Amino acid sequence: MILRLSGKTGFAAPGLACVALFAAALVSLPVVNASRHSVPRLRRRSAPEHERPGCHAFSARATHHTASLELREKLALAGAKLEDLHRALQSLAGLREFAVLNTCNRVEIYGVATTPDTVDRLQASFCAMNQMEPALFEKIRLNLRGHPTVQHLLEVAAGVDSQMIGETEILGQVKAAYAAAQARGTTGPVLNRVFQKSFQAASTCAPITAIGEGQISVASVAVDLALKIFGNLQPCHVLILGAGDIGEKTAGRSRVAAPGG
Repeated sequence: MILRLSGKTGFAAPGLACVALFAAALVSLPVVNASRHSVPRLRRRSAPEHERPGCHAFSARATHHTASLELREKLALAGAKLEDLHRALQSLAGLREFAVLNTCNRVEIYGVATTPDTVDRLQASFCAMNQMEPALFEKIRLNLRGHPTVQHLLEVAAGVDSQMIGETEILGQVKAAYAAAQARGTTGPVLNRVFQKSFQAASTCAPITAIGEGQISVASVAVDLALKIFGNLQPCHVLILGAGDIGEKTAGRSRVAAPGG
C-alpha cells in the first residue's frame, strides 16, 4: 500500500497576521551602518533602502507551489553545482547582494539589484546552468520585488509557506543559507537586515500563534495516518522508499509508534 501526502495542514491565518505585522514594521525602518556581525542601527527615512531608486530587493524562486518533484530535483543545488552558481552570481553585473536558499521543496535566490534587468539575466544564467529551457522555467518561477520579497522571506522562515505549515526545520535551513552567504561576503545592508528580522519573526510567531500546533512534519503525518488506517503497527512490515531526511525521520517515527515491532 502506497500513501501519497500532499497539500497543506496547520494554522496559517494567525501566522500570516504575525508575519504581516513584522513585514510592515521592517519596511518602515530602513537600515544604516549595517554590519554582518551586529544588529544594525535604525533610523526613519522616506523610503526603505530596498525600494529606493537604483536599489531593488528581489526574490527569484521555484517551489513546491508551482514545480513538480521531478522539476525540483532537476533544479536542486548541491556540491559543485552550488559553487558554480555562486561564482556566476558574484560576477553578474548589477547584483549587489545575494543569498541562496536550497531545500527539497524550494530553490530561492534573494538579492539586491541596481538595474531592473538584473533578475532576467540571473534567471537566464540559472536556466543555462540547469540545462532548462527558459520557457519552462517561466511557467514555474515566482519573482517578487520590494516589500513582497521581505514578507515572503518572513513567511518562509516562520513556516507559513511550507508544505507542512508550521514546521520548524525550514528556519534552520534559512539560517544556514544566510550564514553561507555571510561567509562568502555576498550579503550587505539590505539582506543582513531582512534575514535577521526574519529570524525574529519566526521566533515570535510560534509562541503567540497556533501555527505550531498539531502535526507539523511529513514524517509525523505519515505515521499518524498509518496508525489511523491499521490501528497497530507492531504486526506490520513498513517499507519506506527513499533514503533522504524525510525517510529517516519517518523510519524513526515508525519505530517509536511500534516499539519492538
